[in-house]
Amino acid sequence: MKREDITSVFPNATEEQISGLLNINSRDIGKAKGDYDTVKTELETARGTIADLEKNKGVSFPECPEEMHFRGFWEGTEKAQRPDGHVSHR
Repeated sequence: MKREDITSVFPNATEEQISGLLNINSRDIGKAKGDYDTVKTELETARGTIADLEKNKGVSFPECPEEMHFRGFWEGTEKAQRPDGHVSHR
């Protein structure tokens, strides 16, 4: 917004009024730019996460012994050995 924009709508506006409107407009634009930058950063992060997930699509991850333990996999034993030789102690 420019001074001429304001005077075309409000021909009798004083310099103080025009300056006040321009200051308010500048603050609003600054806040909007800050909000835009925040959202843009969040979008870039989300796109990166999606790309990482797409790269790993179809890859299965082995369960860790702790997850198995919490689900009762090792129930009834004091220690258990996996086929790869790892020993889990309770």
